[in-house]
Amino acid sequence: MKKNIFACICLLLATLVPSVSWAAPQKKSSKKAEPEITCAAAWSKKAKDFEGKRVKTFILDIGNTGTVMSDALAAVVPVETGDKNKSSGGDIFVLVPVAEFDDFTKKYFPDTEEAASSFGGKATYKTLSAVFAVVGGEDVLLYNLKPDALKKFSPSEALEIQRHGKDAMKSEREGFTKKIFNVSKISKKSAAEFKRLVALYNQDKKKSEKLKEKEIRAQCADDDEFSVTVFDEKAKIEWLLRR
Repeated sequence: MKKNIFACICLLLATLVPSVSWAAPQKKSSKKAEPEITCAAAWSKKAKDFEGKRVKTFILDIGNTGTVMSDALAAVVPVETGDKNKSSGGDIFVLVPVAEFDDFTKKYFPDTEEAASSFGGKATYKTLSAVFAVVGGEDVLLYNLKPDALKKFSPSEALEIQRHGKDAMKSEREGFTKKIFNVSKISKKSAAEFKRLVALYNQDKKKSEKLKEKEIRAQCADDDEFSVTVFDEKAKIEWLLRR
């Protein structure tokens, strides 16, 4: 009888004491999470947040790269980025080591042959993983390159030289320096300068030859090789307005 009473008390106490389960601590994964597929438009809006970080995007198109000089600090590859839906997300320059330039363009050039076929296939776009950075005041992607080696590098000027030769950044006027004004990078600060340069371009033109700001913006957005040359006589600068 006493044994039965003691057993019942033990069972009652067991039901009142909460059970504790000991789980082995989970090991943290050493692998870093892959970045989500985004695009140039997203990076440019929050450049400070993305700078120095690895990003991932679809390459929808590669523009005219011209010819890269063997002594260049880097090769400049203009690309059209695509978001996770493979919709256009803006353009950006990818800076690539000169020795890897040919391999890069072959590897990432989109395969559009199937899409152009009579069977209605889909284009195949490659995904690029690179580091977002600001070089020479321009948003770029660094592919196997570090920003420290590109402190005096201007992506726009380098691309101009690739496309038009080593003298591309020499002004056609004696005593003038040549500079590039990126229309796609217009900010609140540079909007007034853009307006001034357009006015300089139009001041000696016939009415039929004059260009409006929105026309230049539209042309530059549509064609990355379109440009307008403006001579600033006072500052002795030949400006090249381009994307």
